[in-house]
Amino acid sequence: MGSANCQVKNTGGQLRVELFGKLNAQSVRDVTGRVTGELKDATEIIFVTIGVTDCAEDARPELVKLQQLVAAQKKRSAWVDDRSQFRGIALWVMHLANDQAAKATATMEQALKWLSSTETRESFASQRAMGTSR
Repeated sequence: MGSANCQVKNTGGQLRVELFGKLNAQSVRDVTGRVTGELKDATEIIFVTIGVTDCAEDARPELVKLQQLVAAQKKRSAWVDDRSQFRGIALWVMHLANDQAAKATATMEQALKWLSSTETRESFASQRAMGTSR
């Protein structure tokens, strides 16, 4: 399934949502509509924002609503982007959505490792800070 701002693909329970271009409130609401129908058959979600060129202020609360939807379904998720600006937005989204099963990562490898774990974001960060991460 694709549109100007997203492509959604479910492969073996892994829902991959690739976002592109300039995100605004309406484009994120469109993405949320597309993801809603796919969530029940997904075990995990990967949001890939590498193709995003801009994220308008009005898009951010809509991203929080999207993450809250994922959290309400008890799905583990990862946001992938190698740019700190967009990982920062993802962290802000996860924090406001109060979703401990979500993580911002720089690579797909890190995302897949996170999705296969059972840690919460805070416990992972705490272990890392204490030098006890695996």
